[in-house]
Amino acid sequence: MLYDFLQSAFVGIESYRLVAYAIVLLSAAAFGDGAIVFFSVLAAQGHMSIAFVFIFSFFGTLLGDFAWFTLSRTKLIGRYLKKRQVKNFYVHFKKVASFISAGKHFIAVVMAKFLYGTRVLTVFYLRSENIKSARFMAYDSVATLLWLSVLVPAAWLAGKGVSMVLESVKNVQFAIAVSLGVVIVFYFAGKHLIKALAKVAERR
Repeated sequence: MLYDFLQSAFVGIESYRLVAYAIVLLSAAAFGDGAIVFFSVLAAQGHMSIAFVFIFSFFGTLLGDFAWFTLSRTKLIGRYLKKRQVKNFYVHFKKVASFISAGKHFIAVVMAKFLYGTRVLTVFYLRSENIKSARFMAYDSVATLLWLSVLVPAAWLAGKGVSMVLESVKNVQFAIAVSLGVVIVFYFAGKHLIKALAKVAERR
């Protein structure tokens, strides 16, 4: 009877892990770097394996990028890109992407990974350049591996720092406020950086 109980408990734990890592995969596909940072921080606090976060984030990111690449030629996305605010930002972004990559698509993919908030726009840009899906996925796989090799360890170390802060401050709201502040700073810094680079590209 004890054996049956332990066996059922083990199966329950394994099922929980499978569900958790499925959530990591789907979250990475849908929400990108924000979700990956979140789960890396959880791993730093001992709630899940950092190795599995890396692996499932990798495949989730590829899944999400391929989905956006497939959808990028649909009428729905076309209408979205024609909206005034989106169109203006997209025009700036295309100038930056062309300027930095100098027509080399792999560089554009790598740039998208490390420049916050440009992942989906880069997919649209590359699709407009008529890059083949197989070539895009090959570039995306290498770029994602490089990107996660930087992002996941950095987020894990940040998570260790948050744990130390929580132990000393004993205030969850403080940690949440700091995290939100960092995200907001990255968001606005990314937008201003793209506009600045677009101006440089126009001068060239």
